[in-house]
Amino acid sequence: MWLFLLIIVTILFSSNFCESIVDPIVETPYGSVEGFTYSTASGSDAEIFLGIPFAAPPIADLRFEVISMQIF
Repeated sequence: MWLFLLIIVTILFSSNFCESIVDPIVETPYGSVEGFTYSTASGSDAEIFLGIPFAAPPIADLRFEVISMQIF
């Protein structure tokens, strides 16, 4: 009986743990973006996505021009 209970508890905890370590993935028109979940000191969770390029930098000839997408 104890072995059965131990197996059930192990399965429940392991399935909950596996869900919490999966990184969020968002589909955009330009491809997938993978982020991570950050837990704040107050206990809130935030999904963070870093390094997303959104436009070519406005330097040299691009200064004061129409923004163009830069796809990597």
